[in-house]
Amino acid sequence: MKLVITVALGLMLAGCVSAGNEQNIQLQAAVQEAKTACDAAAKAKKITSYAALGRCLANAEAPLASTWGTNADLVSLFHAQRIAIMERIDRKQLTEAQGIAEIHQLLANINSEAQRRNNASLAVAAQQEAAMAAMNANLAASRPVTCYRFGNMTNCY
Repeated sequence: MKLVITVALGLMLAGCVSAGNEQNIQLQAAVQEAKTACDAAAKAKKITSYAALGRCLANAEAPLASTWGTNADLVSLFHAQRIAIMERIDRKQLTEAQGIAEIHQLLANINSEAQRRNNASLAVAAQQEAAMAAMNANLAASRPVTCYRFGNMTNCY
């Protein structure tokens, strides 16, 4: 059954690295290779508990935190809480299915928080842009204007 949870957990952070950047593609490949090694260790029974699997996956996914910028703390939070959930599975306080459901809920909450932060950042940027536009309009309105009439034409500077 650990294979099921490994696959489910392995897919969760796969989309966190934006494609298109060669360095990010290489990072994602390295992380995937490390996660595959965790999966292989679990299959070979070298990893004997869910918590150990969680720590292995957290170590494998740790480089992804750098790609999350100001949300890197959310990656660390995900890893810590996932390990805590997996420890509860080991202690038989949760079934594997309940643990997977809690991990999916955790990931949804973390993605919501990342989106909330992103939206707040965009709102601040929009406010700053509006303030700059207003300031530029005020500057333009306060400049003296000189107009010259020549025949039927008027030119203002």
